[in-house]
Parts: sequence; structure tokens; C-alpha cells
Amino acid sequence: MLPEELPVVLTVFTAMGAWRISKAKVLTRRMAAIETLGLATVLCTDKTGTLTEYKMRVTEVRLATGQRLQASDFANADPAGQALLRTAILASASSPVDPMELAFQDAGQGVGHMPTGGPAHAFGLRPDLLAVTHLWRRSDHPSLLAAAKGAPEAISELCALPEAARAALMGTVNDMAGQGLRVIGIA
Repeated sequence: MLPEELPVVLTVFTAMGAWRISKAKVLTRRMAAIETLGLATVLCTDKTGTLTEYKMRVTEVRLATGQRLQASDFANADPAGQALLRTAILASASSPVDPMELAFQDAGQGVGHMPTGGPAHAFGLRPDLLAVTHLWRRSDHPSLLAAAKGAPEAISELCALPEAARAALMGTVNDMAGQGLRVIGIA
């Protein structure tokens, strides 16, 4: 048996909660959202905008030579910079919906000829190799072109980099990550 005041008490407390969050300029349409937020003890923020806007931007590219390209330089990048941006696009889905792959498409506007259609074969992420690789048929050459993106450690393993080159790569990765950038390896 429930006391008949219980529905009144629940309604009053819910109304008081709604009034308090409206004072903080929060608007919600579903009670479940308020209850879920009330249970939260940690609120994560994302300076890249991926969580809040579901959109990313490529802000900086670093080549193996150490050359740095800022977003404003992408359109006028040298052949090595254009090749890296092209490879990032080729390592992504042909019709991307992922914010990172869309960012690669935006950054690589006008970087030269891109193959049409989709990759000849795709290798997805695996627990032991955190990289995606797409193989493309080339019209100008009988061999296939491999384009990979993923964790920089996985990319250095795929490329069989010597230890000195891996150490230099990880120094660059740590530097970029220290600036709050999301770092993706491309090869």
C-alpha cells in the first residue's frame, strides 16, 4: 500500500528540479535525460568538437621529414604534403560519415587526381593491429596502392620503420598529443 501523498511529493520534487535547471538555462524534453544527468559524477569535455559538434578539422600535418603544414597551407602544399593528404583520403571510406574521415576529405580538397570507385580490398581494425588499410587499383601501374591510417605505433609497425625512425615518430606524436591534438598515423 502506498500513501496517497506519494504522487504529489514526486510531482513537486520533479517540478522543483525542473525549476532549478531552468535557472541554469537548461532545457530538456525528456525526464530520463534529467535523471541521467543527475546521476553523472564526471562530465567530459572535448576541445576538438567531436563530442559537441560531431565534427573534426585537420589543423596540422607533420611529414616524416619533419615538415609542418598548417591548415592554411594545405591547398598550396608541396607534392609530399599533397601525397599525405591524398593517402589519408584513400585510407578512409569512399563515402565517409565518420567525422575524422570527413575532416580528411575537407583538408584534401584539390590535392590532385583521386581514383574513382572504391578500394579493391579493405582490411579493418583488429585488436592486434589498430590500423585500417585500403588497397587501390592504379590505372597507371599494374601494382596496387596501399593506404593506411591508424594508431601511429601500428603504422610504424606496418611500415617496418627502423628503431631510430620509430623513436623520432613517437617524439613527434608525444609533442602533438601534448598540445591536445588527436594524432593519427598515415602511410
